[in-house]
Amino acid sequence: MFSSALIIGLLVFIIITVLIFIFVKKVLKALFLTLSVFLVISLILSFFIYKDVVDMQKNLAEQESLIFMDIDGTIITGVFGSFSGKELSLITDVSNYNEKYASNDFDSLLGQNYKLFVFKEEAFADMEEIIISDKEYSSDFIITLLKSDTPIDDYIKNEAKVQDISNNLFLQKELRKQIKYSDIEFKAALFGGMISKAIDDGGFVYILSQYKSKNAIIYKETLTFKFIKALPLSFIKRLADKGKTKIQGMILKKIGY
Repeated sequence: MFSSALIIGLLVFIIITVLIFIFVKKVLKALFLTLSVFLVISLILSFFIYKDVVDMQKNLAEQESLIFMDIDGTIITGVFGSFSGKELSLITDVSNYNEKYASNDFDSLLGQNYKLFVFKEEAFADMEEIIISDKEYSSDFIITLLKSDTPIDDYIKNEAKVQDISNNLFLQKELRKQIKYSDIEFKAALFGGMISKAIDDGGFVYILSQYKSKNAIIYKETLTFKFIKALPLSFIKRLADKGKTKIQGMILKKIGY
């Protein structure tokens, strides 16, 4: 016969086993429910981000946006237009925009445009050479010209040095005649060229990556921008690549010299 102690021990073991089974079952059920809810929320969020990305690509190609260059907290130049491959318009006076920018009045700054983009110097740090009049120049050189009060003179001096015509004023004047811009327009054209190159190389993801890296301000923010800092760019890139509206043709054309 079994002793009472053994029987009690078996009963305790069975009870503990049953309790553990019930506990584990509840935990697994709760975990499964949590994962299911998380999956559903993730799918819904992914759908809305996907829709937002597709809508942005479409609207960027169809509507006009303002695009500025910020150096040391000041807008120094800008262009505006759509990302449709059409020629951008040069902004010849940024003083009015700068007043609004300094006061963070982005609503007034945006106006009736679709989006406002303000790129900082760091946004072009990793850019490869930019082609101007069939010649390659570094982004550092272009930024130096953008910072200059006399960008055309500085450009001519550099060309004179490269072409070994520093002592030939006649040829330098001929070079100057080829540039049909004022200094302000020249800066805007150079900046347009940089943006064109950056977007040509990186596409829509370039814009998002610079925003994520805090090298660009984008206004107004949509759902994608609210979550992008917590999402890997590879995820956004997949959504952009799958979008029905591709960002092909989203190249800003600078005016040739």
